[in-house]
Amino acid sequence: MAEYKTIKGFTVQSLSADPASSGLAGGVWASGGNLNTARFAFDVYQSGTQTASMATGGYDPPTGSVAINETYNGTAWTEVGDLPEGKSNAMGCGTTAAAYTGFGLRASPVVNVNTTETWNGTSWTSANAGSTARRHGGQFGAATQGIAASGFIEPGPRSPAVESWDGTNWTEVAEMNTPRDAGAGIGVSNTLGLIAGGNEPTVSAKVEHWNGTSWTEGTDIPAAIGGAVGIGPSTNGFVIGGGGSGESGLTRYWDSSTWTELADLGTPRARMSGGGTTTSGVIFGGYQADGAGMVTTEEWTAPATFTPLNQGQVYYNSTADAFKVTGPAVNKTITTS
Repeated sequence: MAEYKTIKGFTVQSLSADPASSGLAGGVWASGGNLNTARFAFDVYQSGTQTASMATGGYDPPTGSVAINETYNGTAWTEVGDLPEGKSNAMGCGTTAAAYTGFGLRASPVVNVNTTETWNGTSWTSANAGSTARRHGGQFGAATQGIAASGFIEPGPRSPAVESWDGTNWTEVAEMNTPRDAGAGIGVSNTLGLIAGGNEPTVSAKVEHWNGTSWTEGTDIPAAIGGAVGIGPSTNGFVIGGGGSGESGLTRYWDSSTWTELADLGTPRARMSGGGTTTSGVIFGGYQADGAGMVTTEEWTAPATFTPLNQGQVYYNSTADAFKVTGPAVNKTITTS
């Protein structure tokens, strides 16, 4: 006679870790190729893709602001056409084919500037300047449509000024509600984006959303952060790393309504640069507690497709040495735009 467990029994999976609740939750950071020159406080953000990104300018503590420009092919960094002069802490966006960098901190003399340079895939050319010289503000956008938000002016406090780039000229637009520096921007145009965190001067968790006309305060990021980097569109983007009470390795996902913490960076850092999307991204450079520039690159990859375990399915976590039951799955489909 068959035993009851043979007729009614079931198989319990043995897993080394809890299953991901979503495709993005299954994403991981892995090491990429090292920069040739260690630095932080770059001049271009949203700087391309995981396999074609750009590290422009930045700050190297032994020498100050640098003109160095490197491109990444997914494996290695190569120095290409440098900036006309050393600059760091600028507010630029673009790709390896087309980009701009506006404002920032000039190397010699050391002073905030309102200068702009544009990149055509081969070289940098001086372009029309902005109105308010400042550094270390927040930015989002693309090569021909960007936002430079707030930042640090000197002498003086943090500026509420916001300027919009159309590929040729800067135009002053509505000021931020809360002036800050070191805010992290996500967004791919000058009509829709957000700035998260920053220094007011104390580190902040405030988030402001831009709709092309005005700024509106939204849901705070879970923890106060400054010097993080944003990648992706403002409805499906990441705010990564940063500093507050020490450097952070956190990856915070914004889905247009909620912040969710995902896998941490391998190495916590602040004031790095990056590019790509929430399924295929890259960050590089930055600094840790010692203030020295970093050369390391990390690449983010999330599963292109995702099949969750059924809600209520029993499994054994061998690492925790415990039986567990899955909860509801979310984000079965990943949207990258």
